[in-house]
Amino acid sequence: MRNAIEDRFGSDALRAQVRSGSELSEVLARTSACLDRLEFDTAARRRTLMAMEELTINALMHAEPPDGVFLITSVARERVRLRLVYRGPEFDPSDVSLPGPARPEALGGQGLRLAQAAADTLLYRRRGVINEVDVSVSPRA
Repeated sequence: MRNAIEDRFGSDALRAQVRSGSELSEVLARTSACLDRLEFDTAARRRTLMAMEELTINALMHAEPPDGVFLITSVARERVRLRLVYRGPEFDPSDVSLPGPARPEALGGQGLRLAQAAADTLLYRRRGVINEVDVSVSPRA
């Protein structure tokens, strides 16, 4: 019997628990190798890896230790799907204002904005105390 992850991402999805930058680097390298094998163009590869990196770094900064971030990645010819799941404070993905005198708290917080610009879709759900972020990126720019 298939579980919900397999239904959404396929049984060959890459699953990782990321708690540090070095663990993230390993996941990015494995994802990059998959993108190369499927001949994603350079722009799409950069967009995919940037969205994955920025969202995971953001999540690591806000995730409650020691869990870190659970990252599920599915790479296929038609698109890459990412899901980040972590326990942390709720946030509003539509609130990605640029920093400035009216919003000094936004300084340094551009990871979500970069990820949104890189992704074809970015969806956020809150389930109790858990954040879920789903992203898809197409293989061609």
